[in-house]
Parts: sequence; C-alpha cells; structure tokens
Amino acid sequence: MVMILPQIQNNKLAFNIVLTYVFVLSLPYLGYTQNVTMTYEESRIITGGYELPEYKSESSDSLLNSFLEEAYHQSDALKAAYQSWVAVRSQTDQVGSLPDPEVMFRYFINPMKYDGPFAQGSIGVMQMFPWFGTLDENRNYVNLLSHAKWQEVDSARLEVFEGVKTSWYRLVLVHRRKEYLKEHLEWVNRLMQLTRSRVESGYASRSDMLQLEMEKIEIETMLEALNISFSSEQMRFNSLLNRNATQEVTLPTGRPEITWELTYEETLNLAITHNPSILNLEILDQAGESMEKRAKLEGYPMIGVGAEIMGRNSSMQMDGNRIPIYANVTIRLPIWRKKYKAILSQAQAERKVIEYEISDKIRSFQAEISSLMSVYKEADVRVKRYRDALLPKSRELTDLLLLDYSNARIRLDEVIQMRRRSVEYATMLEEAIFDRNMATVSLQRFTAGVEF
Repeated sequence: MVMILPQIQNNKLAFNIVLTYVFVLSLPYLGYTQNVTMTYEESRIITGGYELPEYKSESSDSLLNSFLEEAYHQSDALKAAYQSWVAVRSQTDQVGSLPDPEVMFRYFINPMKYDGPFAQGSIGVMQMFPWFGTLDENRNYVNLLSHAKWQEVDSARLEVFEGVKTSWYRLVLVHRRKEYLKEHLEWVNRLMQLTRSRVESGYASRSDMLQLEMEKIEIETMLEALNISFSSEQMRFNSLLNRNATQEVTLPTGRPEITWELTYEETLNLAITHNPSILNLEILDQAGESMEKRAKLEGYPMIGVGAEIMGRNSSMQMDGNRIPIYANVTIRLPIWRKKYKAILSQAQAERKVIEYEISDKIRSFQAEISSLMSVYKEADVRVKRYRDALLPKSRELTDLLLLDYSNARIRLDEVIQMRRRSVEYATMLEEAIFDRNMATVSLQRFTAGVEF
C-alpha cells in the first residue's frame, strides 16, 4: 500500500482507495470473507460470495414435540373431550344389564282362621328377560357410540396440535425476522462509521448521514413492532399449553422446515381412511345399523320368570299344613307397534343423513386438500427462487454497490435501496417457508399425522 500511494497523483482518488482498502481489510472481522464457515444458527444476510448456510430440517424437532406432549396433557379442551368420551363409555353397563327384578308382597286381611301374621301373607319375585340378543345389541350400540366419540377426542387432539404448531412456526417466523432486522441494523451502524469518516474528510455529504439515520430509525421502529407481535404470539402459544401467559418460550437455533412428499391422490386416500371426522361418521353409520336391529328386537316379546311363596292362610282356598310355592311365566306382548316402527324409521333416516354427510365431507376434503397442495407447491417455488437465486444475488450485488459507493461511483441511497431489497428477500424466504410449513401442518391434520 505504501508503494502504491506515491504513484497516484490525485490525492482525492488516493484517499478513496485507502478507505476502500481499509474497509475490505476489515471484512474478515465482520464475517464478510469468501471462506467463512457459516452455521445455521446465524441469520447473516450481508456478505459477498459465500455459500448460503445450510439449514437443517427439523420435521421431528424434539423441542416442538415436547411442547406437543405438554399440550396433550394440559389442554382443557382435550380434557373436556376425553371426559365426554368417558361419559358415553359408561353407558355400556347401563344398557347391557337385565331389568331390575320385581318383588311382590301380599297379605290376606280376612282369613278364615288366624295362625299368625306369616301364615296369611305371600311373597314373590319376577325377572323380565328381553328377547334373545337384545342386550348384546344394546352393548354393541353403545360401544359404537363410544368409538365415534373417541374420534371426536382424536379430532380435538389434532386441533390442539395444529394450533400449537401454527403458533410455534409463527413465533419462529417473527423471531427470524427480528434477527434479520438486528443484523441489518448492525450493517447500517457499520456503514454509518464509514460514512462519518467520509463526511469528516469531505468525501461525503451530510445528506448521506441523514439517510442512514432515517434508515436506522425505520429499522428500530420495525423491531419494536415485531417485539409487540412476538409478545402477543407468545401469550397465545402459552395459552394453548395452559401455561403462564408471560412464560418465555424456548425457540430452536435453526429454521424448522417440514415438507410434504405425498401426491394429491395419496393424501386424499389417507385422509379418507384415517381422518377422525370421516371415521366418526362411518362409525355412526354402523351405530345407525345397530339401532335398526335394536328397534326390531324391541318389537319382540319380553319373557318373565318368577316364583311366589304363599302362607297357609293367605287365601280362603288354602288348606292343610304345606306351604304352597307357585312358579309363573309372564310374556309382555308389544301390541302397540307404532312406537317401534317410529324408532326404526328414525334409525333409517339418520343413516341416510350420515351417508350424505360422508359424501359431502369427502368432497370438501377433495377441495381443501387440492387447495393446500397448490399453496404448498407455490410456497415451495418461492422458497427455491429466494434461496437459490434472488437472495444470494442480492447479497452479492449489495456488497458490490457498497464498494462502488466507497469509490464514489454511486450514491448512498442506491446502496441502501439494494440492501433493503436484500433484507426483503430474506424476509420473503422466511415467509415462504412459513407458508409451506403451514400447508404441511394442515395436510398432516387431514391425514391424522399419518405419512407413508
């Protein structure tokens, strides 16, 4: 450098070259070198020519899984759904038992002769039995209802998990946007130091400093807004886990990315066979079939078997010293058939309703899954474009423009504009990944988390 300076006649140009040389020499200490080894923890966006950091996929992120497990055990909505299932399940013992036996006691007030109070009384017992297979069908019906109710519990679980994942990925998005802005603020501060030296030496104007100061204020304003947004989302996340609203949420050091590899047809088939809302309707259809059988069985007679022990003087016709014992059989005839026909008609109508609901649900799934697949593919295209092309090119161009500014070949506002554009590309990349993650989360809910 000492040998070069004497050969330069123009002092102003010499000073520019010195500043540029010093600035370039300082780049390795600022993480600007070509051979810097970047780790995924860093959100650097102002370097020139280095390879983009590899962000590990965290589709099975242990931190998120721990939050999901916590929500599974702490969610009040899930607890309520579970207790609702317990209530239905407890009906099995109610419908699977025989009717209560009937006990009858009689006392003959005016016997022909009095031999004591026990001699003129009688006691009997009667047990009614439903038609063969009725109790088993009752138990089967309630079991089907409990299975259907369990699908509602599973739906509640998937809803809670989707809420936790959505809030989690949104927290990560806001956090990474904050990191980019902080790094951008650091870049502006470094550039302000360079510009301040140029202003003091007469090679830059006060307007350059004002532009940087305004840029700094804008960044700080956006950071304050993101802090508010992060705090609000953190409260929502904690509420899903039934925790203290202000409890700090631990975030991953990397960028969690989840992808969806199944085709539309594979996804739809999994949704139809595994989604709890579909399974719930299919089980309710089976319950409707069971209800039809119950209606038919209740239309058959009930049989009662009993016995009666009578005292010697419980009737005028009684004579002798033997205690009479009577066995009896009762048949309850369902003569009034209108009630049972109405039950059968109700069951058939409900099965028709469920059949239509299943068809409507499948058509709804077809539309929603198709829409989600489109959202996923569109977001995936944006991720690839920003990550592989726009972001690295904007970084490189920003550094080149910065060198041009150091050599007084362009204005500062051009550097700031390109730098801001680079930050926007980085933010758009994060938003594209967030959109892709959200589409994947929704698809996971449709397939009940089944992927194969």
